[in-house]
Amino acid sequence: MLSKEFTEWQAYWSLEPFGPLTNYERTGILASQVVNVGLGKVVTKPSDFMPVETPPEPEDEGLEQVAGDVVKQAVIRSDLDNVMASWGGKRDS
Repeated sequence: MLSKEFTEWQAYWSLEPFGPLTNYERTGILASQVVNVGLGKVVTKPSDFMPVETPPEPEDEGLEQVAGDVVKQAVIRSDLDNVMASWGGKRDS
């Protein structure tokens, strides 16, 4: 996709949004109207019927993970030194 085409799609989206979020909004509006009319006293908002995107939970890197990474790096450096030595060179520090 060329930059020009991408820019045109962005301009079109700013005038007429499309995609899943827009579909969720439209469905939420319809669902809240049906519930509000059908149940009378219950007041709902369109956002009550839209999925909520939550950010993923950060993984807790324990001491074992950090230590394992340090060991892996040391092994890689050692392997690199061995390869360089076999070719007659040495790694720059």
